[in-house]
Amino acid sequence: MGSGVSKPNTRSSTDRFQNPEQREREERRLEIMDKYKLLEKDKNRILAYPVFRIPLKNMVDNHVIEYVFFGVKEESCTEVTVFFQDKEHEKEIVERQGMNFSMLKDDSRQAYSMIAFTHTWSADETWDSPPNDESHTFRVPYAEFEKQDPPKPAEGGAGAPRPVIYVNTATHLLGNKNNNTDLEMATVSDYPMYAGTAKQATEVLLKACEAANPDKKAISPLASLIPVRTTHAPPKSAKEREKKAVASGSSGATSSGAR
Repeated sequence: MGSGVSKPNTRSSTDRFQNPEQREREERRLEIMDKYKLLEKDKNRILAYPVFRIPLKNMVDNHVIEYVFFGVKEESCTEVTVFFQDKEHEKEIVERQGMNFSMLKDDSRQAYSMIAFTHTWSADETWDSPPNDESHTFRVPYAEFEKQDPPKPAEGGAGAPRPVIYVNTATHLLGNKNNNTDLEMATVSDYPMYAGTAKQATEVLLKACEAANPDKKAISPLASLIPVRTTHAPPKSAKEREKKAVASGSSGATSSGAR
């Protein structure tokens, strides 16, 4: 169930910093980020902007969407990279987690036909699911996504209905269906938009992070995306994984006993 409340995530104000040095660092960060804001000419090449839904009670700290980058790699592919709010570890490291997917057009290039998740697909995992090493790569037909109508033209809106992307796990894996139906969901339809592919976005955020936190080590925003085997079949459910592990253990015992 959705809350129906849009949660814009803007952190552009420097008013929250009382310390002059902190304000100066934040201004340097904003100066870097402003250079990569999505321009109108680039916006016209994107047919529909995703809407994100995330469990409302988890819209805190490292579960808040902070930046969304759009990289038009070619006319038939738009790469979208979502960055969640920074996390601090022992006040020495600053990290932003980035999750990306690609919106693919059909041959006519007039509409999206598929959204491809690379290492970011949630399958049937929920917010409480433990991390696993299954493949998180999958392509979902565009028609299988829920859609949200864009704002009216009078309100500055345009384009086609927007696909709804669910943030289904605490590690920010994404999907086209709500795997947490027992939780109230917040809708994020208004967010800071920037231009750049996942690689370019990583470089930009590292620069911005270092400008705002020169005394801390910055971690690559995409470092959490560990390459795993890829497949066009979704990961197995927790029960299937457990069944497979039991079967694997049994066959291993038989095999070793035969030697």
